[in-house]
Amino acid sequence: NWAGTAFNAPLLPAFGLLFHRWFISSALVFCCLATAAGAQETTLSLCCARGNDLESVLKKCGQRHARSDTPLKAIEAAAPGSAVLILADGYPEKTTPVSPEIFGLAARKNLRLYIEYPQMLPGLAIGVPQTITWERAMVASDDFGATLPQNKILALHDCHYIPMSAPHPLLVIARVAGFDTAVYGLPKISHPVLFEVPGQRLLVA
Repeated sequence: NWAGTAFNAPLLPAFGLLFHRWFISSALVFCCLATAAGAQETTLSLCCARGNDLESVLKKCGQRHARSDTPLKAIEAAAPGSAVLILADGYPEKTTPVSPEIFGLAARKNLRLYIEYPQMLPGLAIGVPQTITWERAMVASDDFGATLPQNKILALHDCHYIPMSAPHPLLVIARVAGFDTAVYGLPKISHPVLFEVPGQRLLVA
């Protein structure tokens, strides 16, 4: 369970600060994942450009990791049962290219996948990237615990997102009323920006 393992870990407040780029947040999330599981020898596999900010954060966290240039190479090289982060080096100008075959391979190896700003996802319709105007981020689930309660409003400045649907999102983009809490709850129109794909070990941002 992604949320139960990663987001309730001690470093969660760092995620709540919402660094200016999603990949910084994801680095902290996966540092939490390894810490919470007590698996200091777990190797994370990253698909990103050399010198990516996330990789730098992982190094400062002392987190072991491997880096590959393509999603397929990262998944092929990953140890069974480990985690693979496919990062959005092209954000916001370009979505992250992924192919259907990587999801089948990841499932056969029982991998946890985290994908940012994806070009496609199996079984999900994906729209054209959009930018926010009056919208803000909002916690849409109680999976984070008391540190980030449901309906908490967060700021994602100059956020670019891909319209898609998710039955139980963790974070959404929406136009909401309130200062730090959405006083009327989740509105009818919202767009998930962090969610787990049902039936898969797949977290999408």
